[in-house]
Amino acid sequence: LISVLNNHSIVSAAFFGHEHVVTYTHINDSRISTITHPFEEFVSGGAGAGIYDTNVSRVAYCIGKSGATCPKLYGYMSVDLSGSGFNVSY
Repeated sequence: LISVLNNHSIVSAAFFGHEHVVTYTHINDSRISTITHPFEEFVSGGAGAGIYDTNVSRVAYCIGKSGATCPKLYGYMSVDLSGSGFNVSY
């Protein structure tokens, strides 16, 4: 996946699910040393199944972020596109 993302610098965000967490992280070479251009990573996998513990040192935001783990809360994302920009709301 890293190789594909590095070959397509047009990618500004990636959206994932099925991880049973609700998080946002800015991915750059400080998080993954082999990344050649930064992008935003969004995970919205809390659609009714059990929510996993989230290590807050690995993400920039998670629903209900506090302390060493995020509370196990459910939520959804709304993505609004405008030209080449986007706005994501949880």
